Amino acid sequence: MSKSGNIKKAEMHVSFSQKNQQLLEKELTHTKELNQFSQLLSHYLRSPIVKIRSIINHIKNEEVIDKNHSTINLLDYVSKEADKLDEVIYDLNKILEIYSNQEIKKYVNLKRILNETLKHFESEITQSNAIIDADFSETRGVFTAKNYVQHLMDKLISNAIKYRSPDRQLIINIKTFEIGNYSCLMVKDNGLGIDLKKYKTKVFGLYNRFHEHVKGKGTGLYIVKAETESLGGNIQIESEVNEGTVFSIYFPKY
Repeated sequence: MSKSGNIKKAEMHVSFSQKNQQLLEKELTHTKELNQFSQLLSHYLRSPIVKIRSIINHIKNEEVIDKNHSTINLLDYVSKEADKLDEVIYDLNKILEIYSNQEIKKYVNLKRILNETLKHFESEITQSNAIIDADFSETRGVFTAKNYVQHLMDKLISNAIKYRSPDRQLIINIKTFEIGNYSCLMVKDNGLGIDLKKYKTKVFGLYNRFHEHVKGKGTGLYIVKAETESLGGNIQIESEVNEGTVFSIYFPKY
């Protein structure tokens, strides 16, 4: 075999090894995510079940003289805990769906996705008097799953509106750019921000909330992260309290 043939063979071997390594790393990451999910499943399902069992025991052990009044109150608590359990099961099913589904990937025009999002939140944008500044000149679209991208855009725009500062007009900057093997979608706002020194390890956690004055369950960013990673990408956050937040979502080009 010629020298050039040996070189090509060596290059093919290296390329094959790199692909195997990438597949192995992806599989290990997926296994780690499923293990973490299993722990979350155990924790968040067990909590309301324990409370329901405790309440039932109280009902069983109530003295007859107080039973009618106490039972009604305790059954109200059972109902509330059952509602919580139903919400947890719904959320966990949604997350399982993301981890298990293989969405069909195709070219997605990001400007069209944004326009659909702006229509969806038209009344909220008008009410908040928000300014939306978008620049898709560097990257007009990405090859990915449309449903997930639509949800990512919806959630980031929704969060920017929800957690806006009362002290200034809301400005949302949306920009795309290329970096290495990734196309990046960046969504920046000038809202309340998050104390990352305190909460950085919890930002993308399940049922974690950082602003109690706004209704929510604390599942949004966890699902955004799960969707992004299921697409082979990743998400990063930069934030300063009372200055704003920047979310950067990286989609693989290939």
